[in-house]
Amino acid sequence: MALMTSEKQIITIDKNGNLKLINSGEPILPGDIVIEYESGEVSVDLADNSEKNNDINNILNAIASGEDPSVISEAPAAGEEGGSSLTASTEIERIGKSTIAETNFDTSSLETIGLSRIQSLTLLEQYKSFRETGDFQITIPNNELIKSAPSIFIAEIDENGVINEERVENGIQIDITLPEGTEGGDIIELSDGTGTVVGTHLITEDDITSGSVEITVSAPKPDGSYEYVAEITDPAGDIGPSSNKVEFELDTSADAGTVTVADITADDVINAAESGQVIAVTGTATGGDISENDVVTMTINGTDYQTTVDENGNWSVDVAG
Repeated sequence: MALMTSEKQIITIDKNGNLKLINSGEPILPGDIVIEYESGEVSVDLADNSEKNNDINNILNAIASGEDPSVISEAPAAGEEGGSSLTASTEIERIGKSTIAETNFDTSSLETIGLSRIQSLTLLEQYKSFRETGDFQITIPNNELIKSAPSIFIAEIDENGVINEERVENGIQIDITLPEGTEGGDIIELSDGTGTVVGTHLITEDDITSGSVEITVSAPKPDGSYEYVAEITDPAGDIGPSSNKVEFELDTSADAGTVTVADITADDVINAAESGQVIAVTGTATGGDISENDVVTMTINGTDYQTTVDENGNWSVDVAG
């Protein structure tokens, strides 16, 4: 399972060869190795050994490619150059027997710069995974860490990115999709743009089965621009990567503006001759939050008549005389 880290987290290998996710502010213990992405390569930070990084990469590349690292022209990061003195010779007797060849990764060169054997093996394993998949592959028992980010969605936000008064009558419902690796007992925290926690949820087994949870929060005050983001924390206190950020404009109150009615007739009186005709009642609706296609409702003699505002702020409706 791939381990995804946020900007505030790094991966380390402890002295026992265990991979750990370190959050910002947490101490890195003596002997821990820090693994990080650097231009698509894996780099290992060791105090006072930066000059040996190229040698280490040569060893790792050779092993990952299935080659024998001992055939590298110069022994990297280990020992001195060979001399010109005579060496012991060996006679080989052919006896006609055969055996299956065995291979072994020699980590001695890594150990000479301070890595333990188990750290070296863990590093080589992760390097091979990185070369093949582009990511570190880490199995963490009991899901001690949340490995990927949740995603959130708010249905009340309209196509213009606005939540109006009608849509928040029952609060704002935030739907949160749970990432793979989430378990019962983990906690979701929903925060606003200031980092203030506005809602929490304790994840249950039923939530795991459904794959998502819903957190309902009250509409913030006053009207304005807001954003929400979610994070999942496991029982050990490890915080996973943040979700996508959802932004919206809250608009729950309207400025009424001004609605006027023009004179109905020349003398503003409907006489007997005009009473049997259809009279066009006109007016304007401007200012405030009034906009094109807003509905104007008139009540005349107990009957409602409706029309809409045009692009110039005018309206007209036909009324029986």
